Amino acid sequence: MKSEFLYKLGYRLSQIREQKDLSQEQLEELSGVSTNSISKIECGKTNVGVETLYRITQALNIDLSQLLSDTKYTPVMYSPIIEHIVEQLNHEDEKTLKFIEEQIQSLLKFKKNK
Repeated sequence: MKSEFLYKLGYRLSQIREQKDLSQEQLEELSGVSTNSISKIECGKTNVGVETLYRITQALNIDLSQLLSDTKYTPVMYSPIIEHIVEQLNHEDEKTLKFIEEQIQSLLKFKKNK
């Protein structure tokens, strides 16, 4: 079973990275932390060391406390289906992800109006 804290930490990291308009590859270049490691951290699949978090926060130009402080407000949605979908989408490019997001929003609106 995944750690709720690791899931929330990863979710928060992905939020901050996206707010700064950075891809995982760009964050790798800035931090020296591999894209594979960043992906695992964002999915809550790995226990991450303080030094790695420090390198990431330095690359994002934030304090470590900023990354850790908001994790208590992160929604927790554990679902094998969601996890499977995230794993499939994890390596898609931004254009594909945007298209999929639009399709999901359309489907949810259709369901709501039904």
